[in-house]
Amino acid sequence: MKVLVVDDSIVFRSAIRQAIDGQQGIEVVGTALHGQQAIDKLKDNLKVDLITLDLEMPVLDGISTIREIRKLGLNLPIIVFSAYSQAGAEKTMEALTAGAQDFLPKVSEDDTAGDNAIETLRKILLPKLVQFKGMMTRPVEHQSQPAPRPSVVPKVKLDSFSPDVIHIGSSTGGPEALKLLFSQWTNKPGVPVLLTQHMPPLFTKQMANLLNRICPALTIKEAEQGEVILNDHVYVAPGDYHMEVRKEGDVNCISLTQTEKVNSVRPAVDVMIDSSDFIYKKSINVILTGMGEDGLAACKKQKNKSNPILIQDKESCVVFGMPGAIARAELQDYMGNINEIIQLINKRWA
Repeated sequence: MKVLVVDDSIVFRSAIRQAIDGQQGIEVVGTALHGQQAIDKLKDNLKVDLITLDLEMPVLDGISTIREIRKLGLNLPIIVFSAYSQAGAEKTMEALTAGAQDFLPKVSEDDTAGDNAIETLRKILLPKLVQFKGMMTRPVEHQSQPAPRPSVVPKVKLDSFSPDVIHIGSSTGGPEALKLLFSQWTNKPGVPVLLTQHMPPLFTKQMANLLNRICPALTIKEAEQGEVILNDHVYVAPGDYHMEVRKEGDVNCISLTQTEKVNSVRPAVDVMIDSSDFIYKKSINVILTGMGEDGLAACKKQKNKSNPILIQDKESCVVFGMPGAIARAELQDYMGNINEIIQLINKRWA
């Protein structure tokens, strides 16, 4: 994998290079001080498989750079580095919407000096690079879905299934997939929707706000401790909190906890689905693009209850990890791209 590092800070460029050095099969083949320099290198046919990109740069900033790269018809993965702040979270969501595939929080330059900082950067960056390795021959889907294929008949017909809740889980590539899903969600299901996307604090709130602006049928918000769960509302698990369901008297409420990570993540899809299952017995479960196997254990239990499981297909995933784990276990009742999945959901409540 050939990586282009784009950052106006020589400290960060050096730190990223040192973090990557020695990793088998991954090498930094170029650096750029700003977005325009990166665009010029790409136009000069620099062979690149992945770009790491700062968002705050002179001449051409990160978001503008992403848009220019996509205008060139290049679908290579882009990982952005974002300031861990409210403004940084907003810019990150804009970057993901513009076509970035993933992001990492950016620490201050003072924190990048020394071996410990390089090791920390190595721990958070290398897994991101490795997950994209091996996907370099497959185009990354961006902003539009593939043309619908011939219909695949689900094993469980949603038209005859009446759920109490809808669960959605996603990770790497999730924000773009969720944007496509909710922008086409036109019919009210009459049940609540619980959503876990692997993201840090601040970022989940910005994502929920973005999705709420583009969804015509549902109210989408970041979940709050103790709030009553309402039908036709989507509750997004906050970063660093597991989202669970608790019954308080006659109503169902959100419970946010910071118990141990599950599948090395918090929030976890497994925790959300398992907790919800104590209250809502019938569910539709949707697992979208993401690294790892979060959601697999919970979906095994849902399969035993004959609750439908819909997964995103490999061709439209940024990372076929979470849905791939379900596919390998042959748990899915339907597999398709986002357009096909939302068509099924809309048809159920047409």
